[in-house]
Amino acid sequence: MRLSYLSSIFSAILNKLDNNISMFRSTMLPLPRYHPLRAFCVQLLARANFVRYTLSEQQDDLEEATKSQSLLKATTVIIVSSE
Repeated sequence: MRLSYLSSIFSAILNKLDNNISMFRSTMLPLPRYHPLRAFCVQLLARANFVRYTLSEQQDDLEEATKSQSLLKATTVIIVSSE
């Protein structure tokens, strides 16, 4: 019974992370690259993907975390170069 309880908690955490990842993406995508809110969403997306990978240890999650980190670096370059 305890294992089932822990499994349901783990599933709920992953579900919440998935919802946040979707929200960050949907908020970020329509914004121009130089918009400050986009940079903030990209940062949150990168963190959420990394946390998801840390919990799941799945290769797909690692790839998404890596993509998010690359996107974060590119967004930072765009913002800094536009100042």
